[in-house]
Amino acid sequence: MRAFALTLAFALLLPMSLRGADAPPSAVGSVLKLLQSGRVPEKNLGTIIKMIGERGNEHDLAFLLDQVLTSDKFAPAVKVQMLEGLATAATTRKLQPADHRDGIATLLAPGKAQNAKLRLAAIRLAGLWKVTSAAGPLHDLAVAGDSSTALREAALASLTSLGPEFSKKTTLALTAADQPFAVRSLAVAALAQQDLDTAVKLATDVLLSAKERDDPARLMDAFLGRQGGPEKLAAALESRPPSTDTAKLCLRHMYAVGRSDAGLQAVLGKLAGIETNPKPLTKDEAAALMAEVEKHGDAARGEQVFRRSDLSCMKCHAVSKAGGQVGPDLSGIGASSPMEYLVHSVFDPDQAIKEAYISKTVITVDGQTFSGIVADRSDSELKLKNADGREIAIPLADIDEEIEGKSLMPKGLPSLMT
Repeated sequence: MRAFALTLAFALLLPMSLRGADAPPSAVGSVLKLLQSGRVPEKNLGTIIKMIGERGNEHDLAFLLDQVLTSDKFAPAVKVQMLEGLATAATTRKLQPADHRDGIATLLAPGKAQNAKLRLAAIRLAGLWKVTSAAGPLHDLAVAGDSSTALREAALASLTSLGPEFSKKTTLALTAADQPFAVRSLAVAALAQQDLDTAVKLATDVLLSAKERDDPARLMDAFLGRQGGPEKLAAALESRPPSTDTAKLCLRHMYAVGRSDAGLQAVLGKLAGIETNPKPLTKDEAAALMAEVEKHGDAARGEQVFRRSDLSCMKCHAVSKAGGQVGPDLSGIGASSPMEYLVHSVFDPDQAIKEAYISKTVITVDGQTFSGIVADRSDSELKLKNADGREIAIPLADIDEEIEGKSLMPKGLPSLMT
């Protein structure tokens, strides 16, 4: 491993004038030669491929694509890394391979790219590169009854990227009443990316049809992720309200992803019979709660509540190295913080937020909305960590507005508990 690291470092430092007359003008020319040599250990291939995706030019990227399309030299897992490197170049640097981009459509046809991760990566690239020749295979994957949810969702997203002339007929067909709730939700979510008003009208139809086990999470995410989406959905649900149980599921999902859009939260809370903006505890109310904890508190039951999936505490917080890394680690919170602080923090998470945990909402130039805490910022991109712990990389060139928020922990969370 040490020898490879030294070889790689030397290749990166080697001046272009010493790399040979036939070397392309590239920041990773020597690294690419290492890959072409076939002498790189498989465990080190990911490092080189990532570097080419982050720094290579369009000719370097074309080499990666050609290896995926025509070569049997690399295992499917390595080819997935190559496609992911190409996706990185497309999203962070707006750079595509010099040629052969249409070849990505061949990986989508029946009988091709049976490796699920490889096909998913190819579907994503077809959308990022706007490969119109892939429209047919993407449509087939979206409507096929045996497509997995992940494949269908990715195919719909990439079709949408190609434009309404390629996608709208497909998405509208999949919102029909004879389709399963999950399929209709995915189709409405895709439609929301290009026609928010039509998507909102169809969303109310889908939510009105929801049964006990139907999960509205993907549909909700689509509107939470669009500028103006929460406000339009709130108005539509007020006019055509879903069932109480569906409203509760929608509200719980908002809490789970750390969203506190006031209008939508208020409408869903009213429909669900849940107070979403409780008044701050008075001194007497806080004292009564603390007295009740002292008298009847049960740590074992408290842990069960903390671990409840519908409350999503463990998505953000860790206890004894188990749980999320979004919010503060709570392993020693009982010993380090007075009970009064804990009570007020649960009922009003915004009262005392450490700077590292203040949320940020980012709106992109194409109207997408992302929320989370800042994980990293470089000269080219901003990384947010959302309430699920997933990092979202947003190119700085795509950011239209940054809004400082409050805590990702929802203020009305205790209203979901008896």
